[in-house]
Amino acid sequence: MGDEPPPVSEFYRLRAISIVDTTALLGFVVGFVGSSPFAFRYLMSGFDRFGDAATGVLQFIAMILGFGTLGGAAGMLGGVGIAALWQRWHKRRRGMASQ
Repeated sequence: MGDEPPPVSEFYRLRAISIVDTTALLGFVVGFVGSSPFAFRYLMSGFDRFGDAATGVLQFIAMILGFGTLGGAAGMLGGVGIAALWQRWHKRRRGMASQ
């Protein structure tokens, strides 16, 4: 019973969720938009070489959504670290030892 960490206050919990969500969204957008120039060649090859636009479109969508998801996951992991650092900094700045 004495080994349990002190509960995290609602203030810190809500801020941490906000930070993690924001960085995950930014990571998704960066991955989504950043992969578009690389995935565009798959889109164009579907139209140019084979005349099968559906294959090119599906490859394009799969690539941008895949990299967007990877970027979102990386942003989420980064957000967890940023939220922990922010919470530690804020507690130290306010002079709170626990809470």
